[in-house]
Amino acid sequence: MGTQCSLTIKNNSPYPMSLEVSPDSYCMDTPFITPNPFIGSTHPIGPQGKLDVALFRRDGHNCNGKDGVFLARPIYHIDGSDFPGPFQSFGLTGGGGLFKAGEEPTYGSDLSPPDTSSPGYVWAISDAPHNTLTEEELVTAIKTYGPTIRFHPDEKYKFCSVDWLLEHATLHHKNGTSVPHPNQSQLPTGGIDDEQYWLEIDSAGKAGNLKSAVCYVHTHWPADHTHTDIQFWYLYAYNGPGTAIVKGKIFGKVAHEDKKVDLSPLGEHYGDWECVVLRIDNSTKKLIGVWLSQHSSGQFFDKEGVAQLERVKDKQNIVVYASLNGHANYAAEDLNESNHISVPPGGIPAGVTFSLRNDTKKGGDSFDSSTKYQLVSVEEATVPVTAPNWLNYQYRWGPASEEKHLRLQTIERILHAALGILEWPIMVMPQIPGRLALLILPLFVKTDLNGVHGPKQHPGTWNGVYDTDAS
Repeated sequence: MGTQCSLTIKNNSPYPMSLEVSPDSYCMDTPFITPNPFIGSTHPIGPQGKLDVALFRRDGHNCNGKDGVFLARPIYHIDGSDFPGPFQSFGLTGGGGLFKAGEEPTYGSDLSPPDTSSPGYVWAISDAPHNTLTEEELVTAIKTYGPTIRFHPDEKYKFCSVDWLLEHATLHHKNGTSVPHPNQSQLPTGGIDDEQYWLEIDSAGKAGNLKSAVCYVHTHWPADHTHTDIQFWYLYAYNGPGTAIVKGKIFGKVAHEDKKVDLSPLGEHYGDWECVVLRIDNSTKKLIGVWLSQHSSGQFFDKEGVAQLERVKDKQNIVVYASLNGHANYAAEDLNESNHISVPPGGIPAGVTFSLRNDTKKGGDSFDSSTKYQLVSVEEATVPVTAPNWLNYQYRWGPASEEKHLRLQTIERILHAALGILEWPIMVMPQIPGRLALLILPLFVKTDLNGVHGPKQHPGTWNGVYDTDAS
């Protein structure tokens, strides 16, 4: 004969669940257990539903003195994905008692003894799975996939830590007062930027300090989504001048081309934040998406695109290339042209086409984000993090750029590069310089590129809205 016991398994969550019972068991007389089959089967339990089980422990067959044991785990079904807990071992004693052995399950309360509402034992699974990464899983994801940033061999301006930048900065107030080399606690926080404060960085700080630099990690978990975005934020003390590719056209055909035109001082400013985002599947813990910031826009790679990204040798960490001077992030070596402009459209009778260059190239310094990072903000309650004071500094990390106009010399460089002759295109199309200036200047004189604000003051990116409208 044997010993029997009843167990009610309650799903107290708003999500559908399945109870998976492992085929591994011993001393359980499976033909006498209901539902049948129970061992080695999966049993659906709806939201706020329950499953009543009649257990039966075998006697004899060398089972005397042994507890009947079976293993089971809950699996939640949310948004088309499954979220399983670990198997839990249940023991049925010869006296009809039921207990849990080993570790507690990921979800749910302890096994309770019989109560007035149930004829037997109750396993009330009270909480839906916390549909995000645990602290251990987050750290593992950063270590496994965290980007390695590769700089152009000619790059002069690299990133730094917040504390290092503040050592080379002065905090100014509009009333004329200032605080040289402020620490984090001296930064004003809260509210919006009313233009009362700004940081001014000394020339010795322009190059940054890669040796002491760290990247700053914020994780964004959209409620009820099945992925977590790990955002890596990088602080540059200085952004170098822009570079352009210009072509001269006559009746629509390229007459002259110059692929490297210095646009200085356009593009130069102090204080520059860039971002790389890794999207992790909460169930598989695999990398399923990547977003790279590129000036005021960016580029997103889906699961298929991620599979094509360059990886660090013998590792899964992705490789990201920071463009020369402008620090836009790209997936490979290239000129990475952007912001294409034609004046007049079609180049008839003569005109200029213009695009920005974002050179990326191997051979320069590199930075391993998987080891040199600081968690500054984690939306999940499972990972306790104290936000640093600087994160709520709402003002600019450098003075707003004073470059509000295209200088005549810059226009001359562009036109000369386009057609090789300065006077001729102006005589043929005298309106070209002014029209070109009106189109190019907005690429550089804008609030998000000149003395930029910090990560939290970029509410779109910070909250998981990634612009990909690069032209």
